[in-house]
Amino acid sequence: MKRSLTKAERVNGRRDVRNLFFSPRRWSVHGCSLRVRSNGLDHSRLLVSPGRKFGNAVQRNYVKRVGREIFRNTKSELLPGYDLAFIFYSGDYTFQDRKNQVTALLMKAGLLRCDKP
Repeated sequence: MKRSLTKAERVNGRRDVRNLFFSPRRWSVHGCSLRVRSNGLDHSRLLVSPGRKFGNAVQRNYVKRVGREIFRNTKSELLPGYDLAFIFYSGDYTFQDRKNQVTALLMKAGLLRCDKP
């Protein structure tokens, strides 16, 4: 599996985004929430969105880059076939804090592979 984040691994299109945000499957931790929807593909797709009132453009772009990087590093551990929307909320969070939030959400949703014997 490629380690880069390809265009096919991003949720695009108004209908897909709307359906993902109105999905009944949702989980949250302090500072972040996750929406999940099955996509019928052989890979998972990502949407990163800063929450409302999330600072200025520099902060919003930074949190989107962080979210994409975390997904890029953990996509080999994910179950395929899901659209994932991470909504990050403002706060004083480090990269490691964001990574812990994403990992906790993926574990709550049951989307991490269990390759342990």
